[in-house]
Amino acid sequence: MSLAQEPWGHSLLNLIRELPDDAARSALSGLIDHAKRLDKLYIPTRYPNGLPDSIPADVYTDSEAREATVMARQIVEAVASLMG
Repeated sequence: MSLAQEPWGHSLLNLIRELPDDAARSALSGLIDHAKRLDKLYIPTRYPNGLPDSIPADVYTDSEAREATVMARQIVEAVASLMG
């Protein structure tokens, strides 16, 4: 499926919400909570100064990283499925 759109931004939540195709948006609606959780990780995990007086390696756990990976994989797989 091609929607002839140029998505912009890094927020997964906004990318899903701004899909112009109702069916695609509906198909991804079950992943909204994953998108919200992953959006919260974007800045503090990407930038070493994103956390006050700490670094991501000292704050995030292995289990949190695994959970984030699973959520991201589910979103990627859902989008790939929509694209055929």
